[in-house]
Amino acid sequence: YALSGSNDRTVKLWDIAVDWQALPAEWELSAPVLSEESGERDELMRRILVACDQAGSVAEKLRHLRVLWQQGSLRRHPEVARRWRSLMAQCPRIKFEGGWKEQTINTKGLIAFSPDGRHVLSTETMTEGMEEDPIKLWEVATGECVRMFEGHAGNVMSVCFSPNGEQALSVGNKIVNLWEVETGRLVRVLKGHKYGVNSVCFSPDGRHVLSGSHDNTVKLWDVGTGRCLRTFEGHTSDVTSVCFSPDGQHAPSGSWDKTLKLWEVATGQCVHTIAGHTNVVQSVCFSLDGRQALWGGVDETVKLWDVSTGLCVRVLKGKYGVNSVCFSPDGRHALSGSSNATVELWEVATGQCLRTFEGHTGPILFVAFSPDGTAAYSSDGNETIQWYLDWELGDPNGGGA
Repeated sequence: YALSGSNDRTVKLWDIAVDWQALPAEWELSAPVLSEESGERDELMRRILVACDQAGSVAEKLRHLRVLWQQGSLRRHPEVARRWRSLMAQCPRIKFEGGWKEQTINTKGLIAFSPDGRHVLSTETMTEGMEEDPIKLWEVATGECVRMFEGHAGNVMSVCFSPNGEQALSVGNKIVNLWEVETGRLVRVLKGHKYGVNSVCFSPDGRHVLSGSHDNTVKLWDVGTGRCLRTFEGHTSDVTSVCFSPDGQHAPSGSWDKTLKLWEVATGQCVHTIAGHTNVVQSVCFSLDGRQALWGGVDETVKLWDVSTGLCVRVLKGKYGVNSVCFSPDGRHALSGSSNATVELWEVATGQCLRTFEGHTGPILFVAFSPDGTAAYSSDGNETIQWYLDWELGDPNGGGA
């Protein structure tokens, strides 16, 4: 783009990359650039968006769109935000610039997102007279319920999708239910825990399942047969959270006994027992490269630890009890959800809190990133909020912004 100033006391904005004599942007020198009071603003935005869509390269698209993005008031315009988000997957993210509530999904209870981010499973807290906890499948884009999963007796404590999105798990009471997502059919019931099950997850290849229970144990199941292959014993109180490492060889578990244990899946041997929290460990997750893990607890902290050594690398000081944690897809950032109804976005390398999101009315039960890392999700048991994450983008060819 180019600007020209004239003795007629106007400034004109020109696009030198396309065959336009001038964009319809003309304003008095005393007026702000892209003034929202001017009707020309909308026409200018339309023409720049057209130029962005017609551009032949990502670098050209970024150059056009940055003119609008740099005007802070236009960042939240749906058409600008949608195009900027599409560039996030193709350009380096230089700096976090903020975030805002994008939409609310009217889900109740716990939630889990499908691997492609297009669907979400939700549960509802049972009320008097209900015999089972309804599980619903929602379409994220429309907020519509597309399917019901019926047959889970009692409260659901955890839900998750298989890696390919074709199956789902729900747990509660003493059982693990395996569902077919396409039909909502109950495929298999896994039985073996003595008390209620709190947490469940699929292995990366989808062939096995881990479950953590009030009976202080973690169990490994075969999805194809429903048989319990191994029981991991060692916790002295309820197991609250379980997950697999990205290679499926290890599994951490968090407990009310204030410890986190790292298990070798093939043998059931405990590799590390990590103490450090002063209260219940509520949530644990692995980074995608499997080198680090996060755990959050009631003691208001999120701890980052090195999996190979079992040593704490960094403490992220949160607010109130931390109920849920997760890594961003690139491992550079993390989310935590707390009992004071806030969600915090962290920079993992520095431990800096980049943003505190407010808008919920109750304790945060679940947090997650979208698969492309451009959005964050949080649920308080009454509703789920989708947060837009706004980043300054650099040149796709490796240069700065």
